[in-house]
Amino acid sequence: MATNEPKNIQIDEMAQFDAVASEILQTFDPLITLLIERRDALLHQLSQLREDYTTKETTRKAAIQELDKTRKQLEEMSLKVNKNIPVHNQATMVYQQGLQDLEAPTKLPYPLFLFPTLQTIRSAISEFGEVKEWEVPDYSLKKVPILTTGKIGKDKNELNAIGLFLDEDNHRLYIADFGNSRVQVMSFEGEFLTSFGQDILKEPYGIVVNKEFIFITDREYDSLFKFCKNKLYLLKRTDNSDSEEEEELNFPRGICIDTNGDVFVANSIKHRVSIFSTLLQFKSNLGTKQLYYPHDVKLTQDCVVVLDLSPRCVHLFSRNGDYLSSCISQGDKPNCLLNYPRFFCFDLSGNIIISDTNNHCIKIFTQSGEFIHSIGRKGKKRGEFIDPYGIGISKLGIIFVLSDNSNYSLQCF
Repeated sequence: MATNEPKNIQIDEMAQFDAVASEILQTFDPLITLLIERRDALLHQLSQLREDYTTKETTRKAAIQELDKTRKQLEEMSLKVNKNIPVHNQATMVYQQGLQDLEAPTKLPYPLFLFPTLQTIRSAISEFGEVKEWEVPDYSLKKVPILTTGKIGKDKNELNAIGLFLDEDNHRLYIADFGNSRVQVMSFEGEFLTSFGQDILKEPYGIVVNKEFIFITDREYDSLFKFCKNKLYLLKRTDNSDSEEEEELNFPRGICIDTNGDVFVANSIKHRVSIFSTLLQFKSNLGTKQLYYPHDVKLTQDCVVVLDLSPRCVHLFSRNGDYLSSCISQGDKPNCLLNYPRFFCFDLSGNIIISDTNNHCIKIFTQSGEFIHSIGRKGKKRGEFIDPYGIGISKLGIIFVLSDNSNYSLQCF
């Protein structure tokens, strides 16, 4: 009997093991079945999600393409349609304007003129400190070829421009076409209307317009021109940068006019802003101790605001000429740095919009000089700039920018 006891114990242990194993299998078999069912359900759900994702991604891409197409159409329309009238009125406006042109010569708000030669102008320019006046023939839009687009060149439909003025009352843009020695006039829709000054101007730089006159600075002639009905007035001051006469001009650039008709000129090489009456009589200077190379000047209700190329900042003066402060400096952040700023304007909130020429973009600052954001970058595509120059903003917030040195174009945002 003793010899059979270990074998019986071994058999009992195996039976117990089989019983435990059977119990484990009975317990986990349903769990395995549930896990398999859950796995299959998750795989099926994943497959459906993939199908839904593919469908939604296809729909999303189609929507993006449609939005991009719409955006491009709106960009094209923005250059063709006056923002102050409904789109459906554009054809009516063009048709009515065409009827007027067919019926009779249609005069511009400011009668323009053409001289046969430069002889009288050049002889007048040789005389120091005199205002000259000439009788000139009336000039109407009927007699001028219609210009169509802006691109590099010197033909009647091409630009090489610097200065810009927005005439909100008549929805016209006046462009100082510097490289082509003329002024071009175009509508807010981008339609060129006329040009003038080809036989008068040499390097028109800054331009400003009010209800009676057109004032233009000419950098080459160191002069200030005034156009009015059937007359041209020329103020020639000096081409001698060493002269100390307080009323002399040298490299005049940006220009503006106040409600009294006083004309403010950024007198760059003379390091000051010079002020003249509507009759081109000298009145005063400001910034003689603060300005280095003033490039543009604008007026607010209380201040004279001057953009200075060096040290690349904007200065504020009182209307009496007292220096107040500098509201924009070079700063310590890359996006605040200005590199050869040329022109500026104000939006309806009083923010300062600057054409930052050598940074090839437009920068916007608050009145206190805090950087807000920039527009554009270096390039030749739409929305890009090569040396942005003249700049203006309409009451609707549309920013117009002139580009030079490759783009030779007028863009709006």
